Amino acid sequence: MGALDDMALFAALARHGGIRKAAAELETQPSTVSRRLTALEKRLGVRRGCEAQGFPWEQPQAKPSR
Repeated sequence: MGALDDMALFAALARHGGIRKAAAELETQPSTVSRRLTALEKRLGVRRGCEAQGFPWEQPQAKPSR
């Protein structure tokens, strides 16, 4: 998946606010969008969270040391 595909995926998710509607726009299955989103998050080092506050991604929290 290239940078333009990543941007199209992100834009569709931002426009529609959900995987199902983004998948319909991208003419693919929701499972494909979910898998691509997970891969994009891993590459960027971020994870989903805070959707209720309008922030679809947040930086992962550091694990406490023992």
